Amino acid sequence: MVRPAKLRPMSTKKKALGLRVATLRCERGLSQEELAAQADVSVRTIGNIERAQTMPDLDTLVTLADLFEVSLDYLVGRSDAA
Repeated sequence: MVRPAKLRPMSTKKKALGLRVATLRCERGLSQEELAAQADVSVRTIGNIERAQTMPDLDTLVTLADLFEVSLDYLVGRSDAA
């Protein structure tokens, strides 16, 4: 019998993502406005991600990972290796 993988609750994933995005943004000296412009999303979207109020779509996740030069697994908290 095959058992499904254990998944973290969505709120935990959103919190990990929000913390990573906020940390990476600050480490690079970017404002939310600057990151939003580079990622082609609204400032509100960046704020909502950082506050764990929303999970962005796959395109936005890939864009953020590319901008920060990290893996998707790192960005969403599945790995500690950038």
